Amino acid sequence: MPIVGPGEVAMLLASMLGHKFSIITVKKSVVPMFEIKAKKMGVEEKLASIEYVNIPVLDLEKEAGRAIDELVKSINRATNEKGAEIIVLGCTDMSFLYSDLAKKINIPIIEPAAASLKTLETLIDLKLSCSKAGLFF
Repeated sequence: MPIVGPGEVAMLLASMLGHKFSIITVKKSVVPMFEIKAKKMGVEEKLASIEYVNIPVLDLEKEAGRAIDELVKSINRATNEKGAEIIVLGCTDMSFLYSDLAKKINIPIIEPAAASLKTLETLIDLKLSCSKAGLFF
């Protein structure tokens, strides 16, 4: 059975779709986690920045309007100041904001939950799975 992680899939897709990408996440405290993950995945050089909206995950839904405004500000900073060409939403709980956000932004935005689902569908259709040799054996 294939296994994928939403963050990994999103970063790999972003690295294929543009020269530089930025991750927009919820809190400053998770920035180091994304830095470490990007380095381990070998996409560190393509990572333009990691921005955050400073809204806790549990408050995203009740503060959806403010979340959209803060996401737009963060995306503008990432594209205008850091050179990002692709945006990765750094929290699967932001998925419900994707449609409204995509209407306001003119560059590709990768929503990790949808990206990982479609990647899994592709892997299943192609009858591909994790290797049985080496690390995953």
